[in-house]
Amino acid sequence: MNQWQRAVNSSSDSQHITNARRRLTPAHIAVGVLQTPTRSQEIRHIAVGAIQTPPRLEDFRNAEVVSTPIQGRHVVASKVVEQGTSIFSEEPFVHEIDGKWIGKRCSFCLGANTTIACRQCSFHRYCSTSCESSNWTSGLHSMICNLYGIFDSDMMLVLKAFTKSSFDQRTMPFCFSQGGKEIPCLVSNIDYMSESDIKAYTVGAQLCADLFYWPKESVQLLVKIMAQIRCNRFAIKATVSTNTAGGMVEHQETAVGSAVYAQTSMFNHSCAPNAYVTFDGPRITVRCSETVLKGKEINISYGPVATRHSTLDRQKELTEKYCFLCNCHACLQSEQGKGEVYRCPSGNDHCKIYRSDTLCPSCGRPIDWATIDLTEKQAKKLRDTARTVDDLLKALDIERQLYPKDSLRLGSTYDELAAFYAHRQDFNTAAKYCTLSNAIVVQNYGQVSIESADEQFKLVTLLFNGYQSEAAYKAIKKCMELFRTLGLDQARKDDMKELQEMMNALGVH
Repeated sequence: MNQWQRAVNSSSDSQHITNARRRLTPAHIAVGVLQTPTRSQEIRHIAVGAIQTPPRLEDFRNAEVVSTPIQGRHVVASKVVEQGTSIFSEEPFVHEIDGKWIGKRCSFCLGANTTIACRQCSFHRYCSTSCESSNWTSGLHSMICNLYGIFDSDMMLVLKAFTKSSFDQRTMPFCFSQGGKEIPCLVSNIDYMSESDIKAYTVGAQLCADLFYWPKESVQLLVKIMAQIRCNRFAIKATVSTNTAGGMVEHQETAVGSAVYAQTSMFNHSCAPNAYVTFDGPRITVRCSETVLKGKEINISYGPVATRHSTLDRQKELTEKYCFLCNCHACLQSEQGKGEVYRCPSGNDHCKIYRSDTLCPSCGRPIDWATIDLTEKQAKKLRDTARTVDDLLKALDIERQLYPKDSLRLGSTYDELAAFYAHRQDFNTAAKYCTLSNAIVVQNYGQVSIESADEQFKLVTLLFNGYQSEAAYKAIKKCMELFRTLGLDQARKDDMKELQEMMNALGVH
């Protein structure tokens, strides 16, 4: 629950404000001195450091922003854009480190080095004096440093966005081009939000206005910004590497912060996207995951994708989080997610059934869903409570009767088996199951895909650790080519470096 939502149930707002005001410093005087906006003069700010203006539209490479009555603003290819091509890269309009990473990662660039302490507080750490200084000025940490513990990271992001969008006069052409003072160029979908959400936002906005002695006009603006952030926030991802007991290096993408991007937010969502985003610290880059023809829309996924989630689940998540009903190609076709595909009880691998079927579409055999559900629960219990390889193998035997050979559910179990064997340092058997998982990933996502690259990287590690030199060399070469095709050689430089080091260790250059 966010700070402004918790405030709805608070019966001591006045005491909360009093306690918060005790933490205010001279740095907050600037954000408290506001003028009521007039026709020729909007809310102004008396200097909060070097604030950057939003990027220009011409910063898009091989793409352009267009607008239509149905789709609104969106991004299309201005020429044929090859797979892996970088379309756009942007620093955030505002960003904030996730609370659980404060002190563990740099609060500005979000890097892993934390040798420098904040000049004022004992919580925030930085990788350099440059990052500390930048966060203090353009990052607005000087304004909110004493407010941690009073507001959560969501509200900190709101305060930063409010300050930068409303007070910096260099952004005025962007902020007021449509007569508004909210975050430049971003939709809020506020008309589609529930009354309870709006009420919660209003209470939180009023609390902030009272704290900083802002005029009553600021409350409505704060509510609008809260809605904008809800619909346009990106989770900033970083790859965290851990060494397993079997000597394998596991890579996991973890959210280390959140941000609002003035121009990247113009990319529409699709459940079957043709582009993806990567992060270098808080900087975001959009790359094409497939070749896009001139004039075709370039879209990204806001989270759910058709290959992993059912249409119902995707629509539910997008409606709840972003307040829109997706009408992308995958949703209009009402395609079933791959995880919902089952094998016909007849045992014929060519017969596939879905939850909506009562008879097999291919052979006409009646489907006993009660028995299938019971069997599926049995397999899930074995898999979830597995303590030995034998437990997973039993679950796999059951799942092979339930799902077709290209099922992602089977692929997931193959992955778990690969991890089990790797922990036992049986890398050759682990590689066997990883190869099976890789084949399923390729069938579902395509030979050239982010998912395929991730699985190929796992396979490389297993083959290398299993001393299968010839197979490892071929796998490394294939993985490096895949990385280059997808642009991952630039987006994931550490992984690319590791691949090259393994290639060098094999004596091949």
